[in-house]
Amino acid sequence: MRFFLTIATIALLALSSCSTISHTSEQLYVESKVVSVTVADMNVQPQRVEHTTSWKWNPFRVVSVSGEKDKATGELLKELKADVLVEPQYIVKRRGIFRGGSVTVSGYPATYHNFRPMTEQDATTIATLDGRLNCGGAVINTSAPIGVFKESKPGFFKRMVFKVKGLFSH
Repeated sequence: MRFFLTIATIALLALSSCSTISHTSEQLYVESKVVSVTVADMNVQPQRVEHTTSWKWNPFRVVSVSGEKDKATGELLKELKADVLVEPQYIVKRRGIFRGGSVTVSGYPATYHNFRPMTEQDATTIATLDGRLNCGGAVINTSAPIGVFKESKPGFFKRMVFKVKGLFSH
């Protein structure tokens, strides 16, 4: 009797469900991008300026030439209160393996001003004067959809669940 009761309990638990799951809708992946383009005017100073930084040899520090270039450029921009250096040129001098070296940077300091959202006139000017002197097509497309709708294929597990559901629904 006890054996029969145990088998009946196991069978009842195996055939019962804790909850019922129902889906009212399917999900689709929507790829979307929000773009806000800001343009600004640049005021470039007419005279070329230069700045030199140097380093001494230190056995506990590895010197990166590109890091020293960035340091020299940053110090020059900070000194002149500029935003960017136009046409930077670098002169790197090494005094020997145990003596250090120096980096001299020169260029035209420039500042940005008059920040504004891009207009169609700005877009046309940028497309026309991009260095090739040709317009590569419309830069601003106001009729383009915001998102691209793609129907995604369900994963392996979800497909198997649908197949099993289909077997029992007929």
